[in-house]
Amino acid sequence: MSVQTLSAKRRAVVEAAAQVFVREGYVGTSVDVIAAEAGVSKQTIYNYYGDKENLFLTVIETMLEPAAARFLEILDQVLAESDELAAGLTRLGREWVELLSHQELAALRRLIVGEATRYPQLLRAWQNAGPGLAQPKLTGHLARLHEEGVLDVPDPARAASQLTSLLVGELQTLSLFGAVPLTTARVEETVSGAVEVFLRAYAVKNPS
Repeated sequence: MSVQTLSAKRRAVVEAAAQVFVREGYVGTSVDVIAAEAGVSKQTIYNYYGDKENLFLTVIETMLEPAAARFLEILDQVLAESDELAAGLTRLGREWVELLSHQELAALRRLIVGEATRYPQLLRAWQNAGPGLAQPKLTGHLARLHEEGVLDVPDPARAASQLTSLLVGELQTLSLFGAVPLTTARVEETVSGAVEVFLRAYAVKNPS
């Protein structure tokens, strides 16, 4: 459910909750503070979401949905034309980094990673709402390119994981998961290098 489809009161609660969770951390967040910032009663929040955990899960789903939808749209666009694969993968990398660098999403992700040991269900919710949708889609495209003879990808799922690591893994580490801005030149250098390595590894080998 995207934030646009929520009622005005529910939208106010989710937006306030996102800000408070990021600012105070999951454990440090009080439903009273969220209610005050959203301009609703504490009981209204409990009526809507039951408890703090369900509210946080709603925040994850609501914030990730538009980003995930945008990523899947880009994925379909750039991998539809196999004759421009290098350019398509390069665009995918740029767009992917931009989505992951979105300030609120990056802050939420850092919070979830920090709480993952004590609250693994939060990390699972993040994975299901984001990576859990993206990786199967990417795997499917790579499997199709293998079947069409464009790439030699005997294990599309592994290749999808490797492509993800190449395109965004290093940049996520360098940026401390979005906390430190990266220069355009650094992003371009990393993405271009990632695409070159991936295509070299999975190029169709000419029979000798």
